[in-house]
Amino acid sequence: MTIAGDIFSFCEKNHIENPYLVGHSMGGTILTLAVARYGLNAKAMILIEPIFLQPDFYIYKMSVDDHPLASKAIKRTNSWGNAAEAMAYLKSKALFEKWDEEMLQLYIDYGMKEGADGDLHLLCSPGTEAALFMGGIQSDPWPLIPTVTCPVLVVEGEESDNTSFVDQKKVVSVFPSASHKVVTGAGHLIPMEKPGEITAIIREFFHSAPDNL
Repeated sequence: MTIAGDIFSFCEKNHIENPYLVGHSMGGTILTLAVARYGLNAKAMILIEPIFLQPDFYIYKMSVDDHPLASKAIKRTNSWGNAAEAMAYLKSKALFEKWDEEMLQLYIDYGMKEGADGDLHLLCSPGTEAALFMGGIQSDPWPLIPTVTCPVLVVEGEESDNTSFVDQKKVVSVFPSASHKVVTGAGHLIPMEKPGEITAIIREFFHSAPDNL
């Protein structure tokens, strides 16, 4: 909710009116909150694999170990000797095996930082990522979703491993004006796996939105 407020303030202070919004994963959830809770007047919005957990998740208190995403985030590897070592590690893991080659390099260049000894660490540490997911269950977004009236496209990966705790079709049904698109052969990390295809989807949807740029 704090980051959603930051996005609203950023747009307000920079005189950004009626923005077209794109968010992936927790980013999609945050943009929804920025519109529904803070009144960011979006022209249209694309949510790629947004994280809207089942309503029960927002009722009961849970530990990091119990959270389906925070429990994974807290265990992420967070140290590599150099860029070559980091790239070799990424290519050895199933999570990154479908990533576009350029996206892998961008992740190293901009998603990691150099430590005092020249080694690399994630810009978003495992603890910070886990904290974001834990913070995400403090406020139930479901009552807010129906207040989002702009056109919304929910994009889902055909092979996403989040289907056991995120029902994207249900998400689509709660938005007043939403459509659903499945990207074949993609998992949760669609922008990293199929950047060309997701770019085409973004252009097509926003071009068809009322009063498009």
